[in-house]
Amino acid sequence: MIVLNSILGVLYVFIICWNNAEGKKRDKKDCHFPLDWTGSWFQSGVRETIVIRRTTIRIKSMVEDGNCTHYNRDKFVVKQRQENKECYTCLAITSKHPNVLQYKMSECVERKSSLKHICGRITGDAPLYSMFRVGGEPVPSPFSGPFEFSYDNGYGECRDPSSHVDTCTDNTKLKLTYQACADIPLSEHKNVQLECLATWQEGSSNFMVGRFTHKNIMSDEESYRCFIYEATPEGFSVAQSADGTCNGLYSATGGPVNMRFRKDRYPSPMCTFPTWMVASQKWRTLQRHYKYVIHEDGGVMTKVNNHQKVAHSDKCIEIQSQTVNMTTAVTFTIEGCHHGYKCYKFHKRGDQIIEIESSGIVDRPSEACSEHNFETRDSFETLLPDSTLAANSCPHVGRYDIVGTSTEDICSNRKSTASIGCDTPHEMTFNHFCEGNSINDVELQVVKDSFVCHGHWGEDGVHYLIATDKNSVTSCLVFNKEAGGMRVSNHLATCPRSPVSKQYPDKVRSLDFSVTSLGEQRALKYLHYLLF
Repeated sequence: MIVLNSILGVLYVFIICWNNAEGKKRDKKDCHFPLDWTGSWFQSGVRETIVIRRTTIRIKSMVEDGNCTHYNRDKFVVKQRQENKECYTCLAITSKHPNVLQYKMSECVERKSSLKHICGRITGDAPLYSMFRVGGEPVPSPFSGPFEFSYDNGYGECRDPSSHVDTCTDNTKLKLTYQACADIPLSEHKNVQLECLATWQEGSSNFMVGRFTHKNIMSDEESYRCFIYEATPEGFSVAQSADGTCNGLYSATGGPVNMRFRKDRYPSPMCTFPTWMVASQKWRTLQRHYKYVIHEDGGVMTKVNNHQKVAHSDKCIEIQSQTVNMTTAVTFTIEGCHHGYKCYKFHKRGDQIIEIESSGIVDRPSEACSEHNFETRDSFETLLPDSTLAANSCPHVGRYDIVGTSTEDICSNRKSTASIGCDTPHEMTFNHFCEGNSINDVELQVVKDSFVCHGHWGEDGVHYLIATDKNSVTSCLVFNKEAGGMRVSNHLATCPRSPVSKQYPDKVRSLDFSVTSLGEQRALKYLHYLLF
């Protein structure tokens, strides 16, 4: 029996030593943090941002970067210096979302030991710290407004008058309009934007981290907030943290600030946009920076950029006037985080050209189309079908001699000519010839500009032409009559009504020339050739 006990004792010691050795063996010495954790992080109560690199981290009370010595899964042992002494801390870090990390930490021990030993010092009631990525990519909000809501900041529920949550064109943002209640302390009227940075689920609980922006919010401590929410028959119950942590959130109805969202409605479409606009469904601006998309029912229009970000969304509410080529409509518009009523004037300039005039946003539909609500008469936006443009005949057909231009000099003693609709009805070219002192004193022809015409129209004695050059750039050429001739300007953005010299004084080049057209001597001034 004595021998057996001795054998068992030796075996027990062996097993303990083997387990310790295996534990250290499992601890990975090539210690590094996950690549997608690297970057800058905000933590409430920490003055400077926390920086995580591949092998180092500086959090909370660390006076310098702590070096990761070994790790296993979500536990990391970090060597740091405190009071001129080296010590070792365990960090148990959990990723809730690419923009949210949460961690607990042990006390710092001076003696290097196994990860199991050091991390075993993290107690069950150790504080849970939250870190939010600085500059993280926002995510779609789980709340799609509009909502009416009441809020309770610990002094009673403020519900009359109702506060409002409004949708923004950017689905990562919401606009919250808080109303003040006379009988509720610390309730106040304010408008804030809330950007959603992260959402995740723990069990049956849904969490969100957001960032408030407001003119009175001056620091990250005031802007970052954590939320827990749940759906209700009316909308949502939402609890909000009191600071830039996720502490104090026990349920969707048990937090420092509690809100009740009740589903509201925006106006529905009550009319349709012009049939000649709905027929194409997709229209683009001259330089393809934006598209207007008409929904299938013809009552909703959305403007998006090249990255599919919505600039504004419009629902047709009322047709105020309509002719064959012009329609005036009132819309309910969401632009950014603003919403209200807007007036549009749609002008059909041809089978493939539309111009839009738009007013500012107002609170009442009856005020939308007031003349004072249109900023300037130069608020036109030129739209073309988002497809291949057909060629059409050019205006001002003829051959012209051009003299005295001041564009980029190709050579001296230059002679320039213009040919509009002569060789081909839908083509327009400007040719430049160098005489005498060109290469080897031989006349050299250079085709400076070549355009294909797509459509034109006249308005108040001015002609507008949509054309595409040899580089596939579509622009608007404006022909203004002057004494003894005309002025021509080329615009890449739109077809402006204001004098170009006043509107773009630093982007104007003058080209003066006399012309011969169809055997008659005329004076044509080719002025203000704009490069935008």
